[in-house]
Amino acid sequence: MDNKVFQGIKNEKEAREAFLKGVNITNDLAKVTLGPQGRHIISNHINGHMWATKDGAKVIREIRLADKYQDAGVRMIRDAAQKTANSAGDATTTTCILAAAMMNAANEAIQNGQSPIAVKDEIELIVKEAVRWIADNSVKINGDVEKIKQIATISSNNNIEIGTLIADAFAQIGEDGQIDLRKSQINKTFMEVLGGFYFPKGMMHPYFITNPAKAECVLEGEVLIMVYDKVISKVEDILPALNYAVVNDKPLLLICSHIEGEALATVVQNKEQGKLKICVVQAPESGAKRYEMMQDIAVFTGGKIISEDNGRPMSEFNHEWLGLCEKVVIGKNKTIVINGQGNPEEIKDKAEEIKQGIAEAVSDFEREYLRSRAASMGKGVAILHIAAATEIETDANLDLAEDSILAVRSALEEGYLPGGGITYFKISETLLETSTLATSLQAPFKQILENSSMELTHEYIDYLSLEDNYGYNAKSDRWQDMVEAGIIEPAKVIRNAVENAGSAAVMFCNIGGMIAEVVGNGIE
Repeated sequence: MDNKVFQGIKNEKEAREAFLKGVNITNDLAKVTLGPQGRHIISNHINGHMWATKDGAKVIREIRLADKYQDAGVRMIRDAAQKTANSAGDATTTTCILAAAMMNAANEAIQNGQSPIAVKDEIELIVKEAVRWIADNSVKINGDVEKIKQIATISSNNNIEIGTLIADAFAQIGEDGQIDLRKSQINKTFMEVLGGFYFPKGMMHPYFITNPAKAECVLEGEVLIMVYDKVISKVEDILPALNYAVVNDKPLLLICSHIEGEALATVVQNKEQGKLKICVVQAPESGAKRYEMMQDIAVFTGGKIISEDNGRPMSEFNHEWLGLCEKVVIGKNKTIVINGQGNPEEIKDKAEEIKQGIAEAVSDFEREYLRSRAASMGKGVAILHIAAATEIETDANLDLAEDSILAVRSALEEGYLPGGGITYFKISETLLETSTLATSLQAPFKQILENSSMELTHEYIDYLSLEDNYGYNAKSDRWQDMVEAGIIEPAKVIRNAVENAGSAAVMFCNIGGMIAEVVGNGIE
């Protein structure tokens, strides 16, 4: 009989066993990458592409199992680890290790006769108490640049260059500042701090370039800023503003949704003939966010949004609707408005309004969007230009830098705790009186020791009780105060790892069976 796809079914016990096998396969691969002494995993793709990495996150993303029951366990681990990475920027591998340890402990308890519901409740209690312990014991950074550097370096897989740059960036632009990442065009990793209002949109036509060497348009002097909330296709839509700029011999930056047709042709022609110093830039974002950004630009420059919708049609043009600044630098994908002439108090109030939104944001995406807006009202934007020997390595370093920035923000939000896995170990010790399952929290620390070819003996356990911050420095092969050694971890990272691992373990306890698409003859 020909093989076909059918819905296979496994009962509770069979499903749990298959699910756990997939979890353990994933964990066995990912865990060896943990810590300074972690080792590389090699992947050899069917297309001939081969890579080696000690990034546990990349390893987890790549695992796909032919057995769909086992693959369900892989997917659960991957989802939990990714949630931690998305929220806190680090601890992908740690989340995997914790989840696997919790699930194996839960499975053993269930096999020994405990109710799956009772085990689930115990895991939920462990997570709740762990989160409370983290909140009670975390230490605030309070602008400590050295602590930021330590966290940034550790979170970027001990890349000192990236860690130092990120720390410098936060030092210059502040905790709420915006940091953008770019591939370096000069094969060198460096930082550029852009003062003024920055947004990642550039000139709409290369004819606006004034500096061919840098492919930039620079407008200087008393630059007029026109913020127009419409698509511009007719010359008459903007003619009053163009005439005002020409008569007063002032450069004009036109920010709009889009420009096309005869309007674009006329603007370019007048610029080419030297009658008009102008550049047209597309407004950032889209929809409601675009209007918010336009409002920010208007406040920063002291202008108004010109639109029929808000009672300022071009037919009633008033030059007081135009904003002012000292200089504008426009590239292919960036615009920097320098020294906007808006009212300082209004700029400050707008910045505070946006910062309040950051605190209330319900998603990381929304939080980053608001942080970008607040940064433009403040100290500017830091752009990190990342380079490496190869394109693959550059992409890997960009990923590391992105994770590192997120980890630093996590530390700024909720403080830090000793790293190297000892915080998980100490939480475990406080919970063992109420739950034997709490030993699963020791797994990350034990794995760091194992990857360093060390066994957790009673002697080493005694070391941990010497001081609150005492632990094993795998990089230097020393038992020491981890905070003094600069080995620290954001409290938010630790919290997310425990919460997401616990969530996966709870789901494991709730497995009552499994259905999966299986290739075969319809008989299992």
